[in-house]
Amino acid sequence: MQNPALPTAERLGLLDEAFKGVHPYVLNFLKILCEKSALGLAGGCLAQFRGQLYEARGILPVQAISAVALSEAQKQALTEKLSAKTGLTVQLETRIDPSVLGGVKLRYEGRELDGTTSGRMEALRRALLEA
Repeated sequence: MQNPALPTAERLGLLDEAFKGVHPYVLNFLKILCEKSALGLAGGCLAQFRGQLYEARGILPVQAISAVALSEAQKQALTEKLSAKTGLTVQLETRIDPSVLGGVKLRYEGRELDGTTSGRMEALRRALLEA
């Protein structure tokens, strides 16, 4: 798609075929990027758009990492507590990482709150080395 040897009209036709049924605004945006030889920037554009959309709608994406899957009740309690603390609608994404051993690590707005067993053990190790 980004090969300049391929005529622009042909590249645009390929986009039409590949994205049949996609909203016309999205297709037209991809065509503009294609015409400007900037189709590789589509992922960054999506991330920027999503960030602005979330900000406008008061949505806070939060990633919760735990050693085992969180129950629905735990997810709901965590979402409610974060919503109350931030005043935003929390969009919780959970991930399992057995290396955290226990507890939960939260990532949002460039912050990381580490309440995991492995995080506490690492903090203890650093404290002992400094002493």
